[in-house]
Amino acid sequence: VCYAIGILFSRFYFIQTAKVWFFVVLMAHLFLLTTYIFTPDTGFHFYYLLVPSGVFLMFNHNEHTAKFTLCLLSLMLFFFCKESVHAPFIELSADTEETIFTSTIVVIMFEIFLIMSYFSGAINKHQEELTEMANIDALTGLNNRRTLLNFGRELIQYAARYKKNLSAIILDIDHFKKINDSQGHQMGD
Repeated sequence: VCYAIGILFSRFYFIQTAKVWFFVVLMAHLFLLTTYIFTPDTGFHFYYLLVPSGVFLMFNHNEHTAKFTLCLLSLMLFFFCKESVHAPFIELSADTEETIFTSTIVVIMFEIFLIMSYFSGAINKHQEELTEMANIDALTGLNNRRTLLNFGRELIQYAARYKKNLSAIILDIDHFKKINDSQGHQMGD
């Protein structure tokens, strides 16, 4: 029901509220699992270590207060749950607790791998976009002067190394300004 409330928030376009709600419910869920249902020996409190990564994935760059508050809350809850000594609702054998603890660590490592893969892919995508923006003229879609100079430098080095001929063709359209003036810049473009 609590997770469904988060879906309702997002459905009615309370997006930041839905994101905060999701993390609060998740942290409450982990709190209950670690302190009342099981013991800290099961390792459920280690899932709090994923909250900062999730927060930075889901929240926008400018939502500093929400990100900081949720990360701080997860840190505090981690240490509180780690030191919890309540009698658990469900008693487990030491072997079962160890199995749950091990599976928790494996799942966390897998989730961290997925998060880092996502970050790496996003960084590579943005790097390619920035490179394209730096090398391609937005108006014509052609390579710009920087690209021409870099490529020209490589061609000159290649020609010198392999003793090849190299030539360049330059095209200059006379009175191009008249086209822009009479037909408009869109036609000139």
